[in-house]
Amino acid sequence: MPHATLEDDAVAAVASGRADVVAVPEAARPIFAAAVHRLAGVRPVLVAVPTVAEAERIAGDLGPMLGADQVGVFPAWEPLPFERVSPA
Repeated sequence: MPHATLEDDAVAAVASGRADVVAVPEAARPIFAAAVHRLAGVRPVLVAVPTVAEAERIAGDLGPMLGADQVGVFPAWEPLPFERVSPA
């Protein structure tokens, strides 16, 4: 991971809790998430993405950077056919 990423203001703001949501270009998401994880210390970092495929791709990219034991993917939530809940 580039050292300059750790010194980025947006990374520091998210890692310290001063910013909750940051828009990051798709290609930079794994590097940004890894930098936030390193600066956040023991706090977990949640990366929300719109598709399962993207979540799996980011998790796959983060594994070598952070260690496979530091990365997890939550399953997508889908309502059951009999539930009266909109998937949106």
